[in-house]
Amino acid sequence: MDDPRFLLFGSPVLTLAGESIEFVAERRFQLLAYLAFSEDWVERDRLAGLFWPDHDNTSARRNVRKVVYRARAAPWLRDLETRGESLRWPVQTDVALFRQALTQGRQLDACALYRGPLLTGLDDASNVGFTNWLSARRASLHLQWRDALLAALPQLVSAERVAAARRLYEDDPFDERAVMACLSALCDDGKLVEARALYRGHVHRLAEELGVEPAAHLREAARSVLDVFQPTGIARSGTAAPVVFPPAAKDVFVGRRIELQELLSLIGRPECRVITVFGPGGIGKSRLARQALPQLEALFAGAVRWIALEDLTKDAAALARVAAVLGVPVNDAADPVAQIAAQCAQQRTLLVFDNAEHMPSFADVLQRLLTAWPALRLVVTSRARIDVADEWLLPLGGLAVPDADSRDLEAAAAFDAVRLFDVRARTVRPEFELAAHLASVIEVAERVDGMPLAIEMAAAWVRLLPPSEIARELSHSVEILQRPSQASVPERVGHGSVRAVFDHSWKLIVPSERDALAKASVFKGGFRREAATAVTGVTLPVLASLADKSLLAVDEQGRFSLHPLVACFAAERLATDPDIAADCALRHATYWAGCLDELTPQTTRNPKAVVRAVTADLANCQAAWHHAVRSTRPDLVALMLPAMYNMFATSGRLVEGCQLMREALVDESADQAALSLRLRLLTALSAMHYLCGDVQDTEALSRTGLDLARRLEDQHETVRSLVHLGIGLNLRGYAGAALPYLEEALVGARTTGDRNRIANVLFNLALTERMLGGYGRAMALNDEALGLWRESRNSDGIVCALNATGNMLRIAGQFDQSCAVLKEALALCVNHALAGQERHVRMTLGHTLIFKGEHAAAREHLEFSRRESENAGQLPMLILSRLRLARLDFVERRFDAARAGCRWIVATARAKGMDGFAMEALALFAELSHQTGDFDTAVRLWQMLSTSIVLDRSERDVVQRRLDAHLLASGRQLPEAAALDFDGAAALLDPVTA
Repeated sequence: MDDPRFLLFGSPVLTLAGESIEFVAERRFQLLAYLAFSEDWVERDRLAGLFWPDHDNTSARRNVRKVVYRARAAPWLRDLETRGESLRWPVQTDVALFRQALTQGRQLDACALYRGPLLTGLDDASNVGFTNWLSARRASLHLQWRDALLAALPQLVSAERVAAARRLYEDDPFDERAVMACLSALCDDGKLVEARALYRGHVHRLAEELGVEPAAHLREAARSVLDVFQPTGIARSGTAAPVVFPPAAKDVFVGRRIELQELLSLIGRPECRVITVFGPGGIGKSRLARQALPQLEALFAGAVRWIALEDLTKDAAALARVAAVLGVPVNDAADPVAQIAAQCAQQRTLLVFDNAEHMPSFADVLQRLLTAWPALRLVVTSRARIDVADEWLLPLGGLAVPDADSRDLEAAAAFDAVRLFDVRARTVRPEFELAAHLASVIEVAERVDGMPLAIEMAAAWVRLLPPSEIARELSHSVEILQRPSQASVPERVGHGSVRAVFDHSWKLIVPSERDALAKASVFKGGFRREAATAVTGVTLPVLASLADKSLLAVDEQGRFSLHPLVACFAAERLATDPDIAADCALRHATYWAGCLDELTPQTTRNPKAVVRAVTADLANCQAAWHHAVRSTRPDLVALMLPAMYNMFATSGRLVEGCQLMREALVDESADQAALSLRLRLLTALSAMHYLCGDVQDTEALSRTGLDLARRLEDQHETVRSLVHLGIGLNLRGYAGAALPYLEEALVGARTTGDRNRIANVLFNLALTERMLGGYGRAMALNDEALGLWRESRNSDGIVCALNATGNMLRIAGQFDQSCAVLKEALALCVNHALAGQERHVRMTLGHTLIFKGEHAAAREHLEFSRRESENAGQLPMLILSRLRLARLDFVERRFDAARAGCRWIVATARAKGMDGFAMEALALFAELSHQTGDFDTAVRLWQMLSTSIVLDRSERDVVQRRLDAHLLASGRQLPEAAALDFDGAAALLDPVTA
C-alpha cells in the first residue's frame, strides 16, 4: 500500500492509493489535521485544552481518547502513534515539504506547493482556541509564501514574472513590495502603459480607502521607471508675508557633533541639492539647523537665508516670503518662481526652510525652485519627508543616553542627554551638582529616550523638585513635561509642552493614520509588519506613511517602533474608546500566545533558539502574559508557559522568571482549567527555584504541586512533582528521604510509556543511589536512562547520562575512562549548543583532570564552568564549580585561596539550605588543616563528617579512611571532648570566630 499524503494547503485532502479523503469541519478531522501539521509528538493535555477548552481536564482527555479510538478504525490511520501521554501522526504533508523547500532555498518549489490558506473549511467559530491557532498559522504561512514568491521573481521569465507579480498584488494590493514588483516586471516586459495604470490605481486606492499617499521610498522607486510625477503649479497671492529670521539661541547648544558634521559634509557634495533634517517634534531639528548657520555661511560666502514656515499655510505665502527674504520684487502678472529665478539664478545660495511638515504641497514649490535655479541648495527641517527629487535625509533621533557600562560620573557625563540636563538644570539652579543626582538624571534621559525638548522641560523643574522626584513623576505620567509657569516663553509656538508637540503632529495626520497610531501603542518594544497586521489590521502603506512623518521609526530589518513619549500619548488616544482598547489588548495577547506556542517544540530541541526568538520580543511577550493574567485567560497563559519558562531558565534570568510565574498563580478555588495551569506553574516554579539554589522553596512548591496533581489525577505532573521533590531533597543532602519519592516516580513514569520521562526519573534515581553508596544500582539505572535517551535521540539527556557515568568512573578511580566519556559528552554539548550542560560537563571533567595531575587543563574547564554558572544565575552549579576550584587550589598548595573558597562555599550553601555542599567544603577544609599541621581541627572535623548523613557516601568513606590513617600514624585516640556540630564546624572557617 502506498504511503498516504496529506494536502493541508487549501481544502484538506488525504490521498492514499488513488483514493481521496476530504476532511470537513468535524472535531476528529480537526484534531487529526492538527497532528499532521505538528509533525512531532503532541501531549494529550495539549489536544484536550485546544479542542475542548470548556470541559474539565478529565472530560476533555476522555474526548481525546474517543476521537483517537474511532479514528483508528480508518485504514489510512495505521501510522498514528502513541507514546505514553503523547500522540504523533507522521504522515507526509505539503506543509512539511513547503518548509523543507524554504529551508533549502528552493523558493519556486515552495510556492508551487501553496494552494491557498491552511486547512480551508476546517474553521470552528465555536472553538476560540482552535480558531486562534488556525488564524496564526495561516497568517504565518501566507507571509512565508509571499516572501518566497517575491524572492523567486528574478528566476522567472518575463511573462511568468508578470503573472506571479500580479498574483502577489491581487492577493494584497496594499503590499508596496508587490506594487514595486509589478511595476518592475511590467516595465521589463515593455508594458509601460499597464505599469502607469497600475501605479495610478494604487495611488487612487490608497487615497480612497486609507487617506494616505504611497510611502516615500515607493514614490522614489516608481519615479525611476515611470513618468507619473508632473508639476501641478502653485497658487499665487499678492500679499507678501513679513520676513522672519531665525531667533538667536538663548543658551549653550549641547551635542549633535556627528549630525552637524554630517550636515556640513552632505551640503558640500555637488550632487546633494536638498537635505531634509527629519525627525519627530521636539527632537531638535531647528536647533541643529540654527547651530549650523555660521559654518553654512562660510561655505556659501554668506548667501544663506533662513525662512520660517510655521505661521504659513499657503504655498503662495511661502513663495512671497522667499522673495521678501531674498529682496526680489514679485508681482501677480507672472509666475513668482520665474521672477525669483530671473534675478537669482546665477547666485550660489542656500535657503533653510524651517518647520515644513504642515504644508502638504510644498514639495511642488521646492521642485520648481530647484529646476529654475540650478545654483540653489536647500536645507529643510520637517517632521515628515518632503518628497522632492534627489532628497537626502538626515534623520535625528534622541541624544545619546548612557548604557549599562557607563553609569559612573566620568563616563555618563560625556553623554549628550546627561550633559543637556546638567546645563539646563544649572541655568535655573546654579548650585546643581550632577554627581549627587546622576542615577536619577540617567533615569529621566532613558524615560524620554533622549528627546532634547523633553530633557529641557524636565531639567527646568529642578528649581522646585529634585531629579529623583522628576523621574518618579515620569514613571506614571508625562504631564511634568511642560514648561513651569515661571519659565520663559518657548522659542516656538506649540513647544510649551511635549503634549502640545504631539497634538500638533496628531492634527497633521489623516484618520486612518490616527487609528493605526493609537492601536500601535499596544505594542511594547517594537513590532514587525505581520504583528501589526494581525493585531491592529493596519496595512503596510499606513505604517510607511507614519514612518515618513516621524511618528514611527523603522530599522533596516523592517522592525517598527514608537518613541516612548509618542507611545504614551497614542495610548491615551486609544483609551478614549475602551471597547477598541480592550479588543486591541486581547488581540495582542492572543497573537503573542500563538507565537510562543509555535516555539514550544524547540524548547527541547534548541532551547537557545527559543531564547533568541523570545528575547527579540520579550516586552511584547511579557505584556501579553500580564494581559492574559489580568483578564483571566488561563488558556493563553498555558500556551505561553513553555517558551517563557525556557527563556528565563536558559538565559539565567531566574528571579524575573519566578516573579512572572507567580503572577499567574490562581488560588485553589479556581475552575478546572485554571487549576491545571496552576499545577504546571508550580512545577515550573519549583524547577526555577532549584536553579536559583532556593532548595526550601523547591521542596515546598513540589509538595504543593504533588498534592494538586494527585487531586487532579494528572499522572504526568505527578511524576514531575515527585522528581522535583527528590531533586530538592538531594540538593539539601537528604538522599535517603529523596529515594522513596523517586522510586514512586519511576513506577508512575513506566505506566506512561514515555521514554524521555522514564529516562529522566532513572537518571535522578541513579544520582540518589550514588549519593547513598549504591554504586552498582546507580550505574545500572544510569545506563538504562542513557539507552532510552539514545533511542529517542535526546541529546540533552544523553549528555546528562554521560556526565553521570564519567563522574562515577572518577569515583571508582578509572580516570582515563572517565575523561573519554566526558569528552564525548562535551563534543555533544558543542555540536548541539547545549550551554547549560556544557557547564556541568566541564566541571566534572575539570574535577577528573585534577586527579590525573593535568592541573592547567583542569583549571581552564573549572573556570569556564564557574564563569558561565555565575552569568546564568545557577547557584548550585556555581557552588560546585568553586568547590572543585578550591580542591585544585589545595592540590597546588595555594592554601589561602583554598581556605577562602571553602569559607565562601560553606556560608553560601548553608544560607540556601544546601548542607551537602557545605559538608563537602568542610571535608576539604579538614584536609587543608591536616596538611598545614592543624591536626586537632582536622580530627574534630573528620569525626563529625564521618557520621553526617548529608555527605555523599563516597565522601564519607574518604573521610573515614583519612581519620583512621591519621589515628594509626599518630598512635592517638579520638578526643573525648564533645563532637562538633554543624555550627561549630562552620565557625572554624571564620577567622574572627575561630
